[in-house]
Amino acid sequence: MRQSTAPRDSSYLQHLPVELQTAILSHLTSPSDQPALQAVLLTCKSLNHAALPLSVRTFRNTDHRHGGGFCSERQNAQFLRYILSRRPELAIFVENIIFGQLSSDPNMGYDTEAVDEDEELEGDRLFDEHKPEELATYRKHIVNALGPSSMSHFAEEWIKDLELGRSDAQIALILICCPSLRSLYFETPYRQRHFLRALELLNRANPLISNGLKPPLSRLRHIYCETQSVGSPGGYPGDRNPGPFFQLDTLRSFEGFDVSSGNEVERFFGQLPARSSNVEEITLRGSYVSPQVLQNMLRVCKAVKSLEIARGIYPGPVEELLPGHVLASILPHADSLEYLHLNVAEEFQLGVPTQCEHLCLGLELRNMTRLKGLVTGMRSLTGFFNGYTVIGDTNTPARIPRVRGAPHLTDCLPDHLESLEIHRCGEDILDQVQTLILQVQEGRSFRRLKRLRLLFDREDVNPDKVRLSFDPAVIHIDIVFQSLQNRL
Repeated sequence: MRQSTAPRDSSYLQHLPVELQTAILSHLTSPSDQPALQAVLLTCKSLNHAALPLSVRTFRNTDHRHGGGFCSERQNAQFLRYILSRRPELAIFVENIIFGQLSSDPNMGYDTEAVDEDEELEGDRLFDEHKPEELATYRKHIVNALGPSSMSHFAEEWIKDLELGRSDAQIALILICCPSLRSLYFETPYRQRHFLRALELLNRANPLISNGLKPPLSRLRHIYCETQSVGSPGGYPGDRNPGPFFQLDTLRSFEGFDVSSGNEVERFFGQLPARSSNVEEITLRGSYVSPQVLQNMLRVCKAVKSLEIARGIYPGPVEELLPGHVLASILPHADSLEYLHLNVAEEFQLGVPTQCEHLCLGLELRNMTRLKGLVTGMRSLTGFFNGYTVIGDTNTPARIPRVRGAPHLTDCLPDHLESLEIHRCGEDILDQVQTLILQVQEGRSFRRLKRLRLLFDREDVNPDKVRLSFDPAVIHIDIVFQSLQNRL
């Protein structure tokens, strides 16, 4: 008997509730699928209505085809015009903003001779002047955000810079007009005037908010900032200070690349009240953070849950951050820290004595009772140096196999650890790892440890000598032989 089938209705999606349509179409909101979402907007009125909020969920304005990645003033102006004049009901749906480097000069970052040869880029940098009625709308938003008339001069400066097409003023206005913003990604502003002022309106200690004004943003949770080197326009020390972001009441996650670690940053964090910041997740990549800056930074946090530090490739003008310094900074967060990723220099440092306790995390690491995931180097955990020629005080090459007094691997690990990754491994670590595996398999300790990953330096290790005995039903072990190129 042949089974009859109901004809398929190609318009069934249109009959779903708008909330379900939006949920389905949200899978087209990644940057790679923006053309597909734009096509949906042109299909019919019902799908256009469902897709419109998604079309503004992420505003991205970066241009790395030329210059240092400065954002386009024209694109900023178009977005402002759209969400504040043409479709103001959509401003509440903006959740993510990604922009390149700001400038107080609309022409900053462009080589005019090269621009003339690039018609597409030339079109991007043309600034559309705002109409009087648009400027009136922008003024209203700025005055409402700044509040008291005593700050009217700030509003006038802001409006004037908007008229001139300065990206710093444009982005600052976008920030205060998007109340649902959750994530902010940007290159460090170039001598900004308004950007940090807009963010300061979020600070719960700001007198405007204490006077009863509602902060323009109340959902910002994550900030990622990327800083250029000191010798480039974005490298001014005052612009590289991450401290102001830690004062944002709503912020929970801060991620920075090449953040500053100078005396100004140390003083800034040092002046903030202890346990005054709600930031829980901190990621510092490609950075040279001094021990004192890290200590001051973590001191102002109420409860750090995740900390990731990856050292830059080239040395910076600060004291070298060593594992012992990190441990001293995280111990006050022993009841909250769940994940630690520490990638500092594993080679021996000139002028640091081999018995220095700062070269290893040490026995006090056991006090991090909430730690579940740990990623760090062999020397940081065991004190073993991996095939490096160590330069002593006499500048005479000498091979020092291990830091004096370094603890055994099993003596310093927290008992509740669930995942462990050790990089820059050499053959010296094998015996200690085998002891760890036996303790796990026999149930004597580390009963929650289910995953162990070892990354060996390929050029310094004979793979045939890397042998470990373990039960894959009890613990999963990955062994990787990493080349120098992959490590960099």
